[in-house]
Amino acid sequence: MLAGSSFGIIHDCRRVREAQVNLAIRWFARFGLYDRLPDRSSLTRIR
Repeated sequence: MLAGSSFGIIHDCRRVREAQVNLAIRWFARFGLYDRLPDRSSLTRIR
C-alpha cells in the first residue's frame, strides 16, 4: 500500500494490477517474479 501511495494509486484493484507488471513494487513488497500476489480484497481487510 505504501508503494501504491507513492505512485499515486488510490484504488486497491489498481495497486494489485500495477504490482503485477511493475518489478519495483514487487521488489519493495518482497515478492518474487513468480510469486503469487494477494487478492485485492486482502488489502481492504488489512487496511
